[in-house]
Amino acid sequence: MKILLFANGSPGVIVAEFLQHHIGIEILYVTTTTWNLVKIRQLGVNYHIFNIKTEDEMLIAENFDPQIVISVGWKYIFKRNFVNKFECYNFHPSLLPLYRGENSIEKQLVNGENVGGITMHRIDERIDTGPIYKQKEITINANDTIETIIFKCNILMIEILKDFLNEYPKIKCYKQMDN
Repeated sequence: MKILLFANGSPGVIVAEFLQHHIGIEILYVTTTTWNLVKIRQLGVNYHIFNIKTEDEMLIAENFDPQIVISVGWKYIFKRNFVNKFECYNFHPSLLPLYRGENSIEKQLVNGENVGGITMHRIDERIDTGPIYKQKEITINANDTIETIIFKCNILMIEILKDFLNEYPKIKCYKQMDN
């Protein structure tokens, strides 16, 4: 299976590391930053540094020809023709439909939420509105920080990804409720 991974930050590295050790998976790691490339190079993962101003994700995908696209920590919106052509999924650090968009962890902390989580959903043409594959909850404690919540979500993200790979291609997603 070929997976095109659009990722930034520690969650992206964790997913790349998990996929790299999964037999039968070839990945191309696409990122906009260089801070995590030392780890990516150590893993032996093929990578591409993406320039959002001059490059088109469609060209990268067509050259790699993935079965699926996974987005982790990716802050850019994929073009309509891209999400319509490829089977695209995203990991989002909240229990969608709550806290769609950017800074969802910060918003949960500011609002004093006791429960948060991670959602894997199919990407559609809008932001974080696509059908949900799976969600897992975390407890948010009074002493939690952005970093501790990311750590908790990273653990559950890999659990969801294991389930996804075991069930693929018979993935069932369900429509999000409006919040």
